[in-house]
Amino acid sequence: MIAGLILAASQGKRLGAVRPLMAADHAVLLDKVVKQYRKAKLDELIVVLGHEARQIVQRIPLNGIKIIINSEHRVGLSSSIQRGLAHVSSRFDAVMIGSGGMPLVTTSTIDTLIAEYKKSKKGIVVPVHDGKHGDPVIVGMKYLETMLELRGDVGPKTMIGTHAHDVREVPVESDEVLIEIDTRETWEKVRDRLQVV
Repeated sequence: MIAGLILAASQGKRLGAVRPLMAADHAVLLDKVVKQYRKAKLDELIVVLGHEARQIVQRIPLNGIKIIINSEHRVGLSSSIQRGLAHVSSRFDAVMIGSGGMPLVTTSTIDTLIAEYKKSKKGIVVPVHDGKHGDPVIVGMKYLETMLELRGDVGPKTMIGTHAHDVREVPVESDEVLIEIDTRETWEKVRDRLQVV
């Protein structure tokens, strides 16, 4: 079984806005991300919130999803991963870690990664586009302790080099797995690609 972990706790300082609530043509950013993961073949979905969590919960329908609040989100990405992992049951084999700031990632891509994880028997599955590692990343729970030791603003991709023998790289034709909205410039480029929800 695979749990989905969406990280949406960051403050989004460079954007000058609450990133999960940014909207284009009535499509709220985090809502669009969540909808893609909801439709995927995941066995549970967890969303980690932090900055403006109350406002996000009021604006976005998150029913049926486990909501975790990371009050220490300023410490970096690793703290949100660890808050989320604390709520993943031991019955799960792996966790898919994705960003709440990547609205172009599709259900099809998510399901492709899940299928590759199950088929390859590798402990880490990562999408690759144009030679670059992207997100989301699936990590087997055998690496739980390693993930709990992460510090600062780093995520599961930092484990790829150390565990190269246990990594399955999955080619993805679209650049969706590389584009994360973390600056106003990126937002302007992505906004036109978002479909009306």
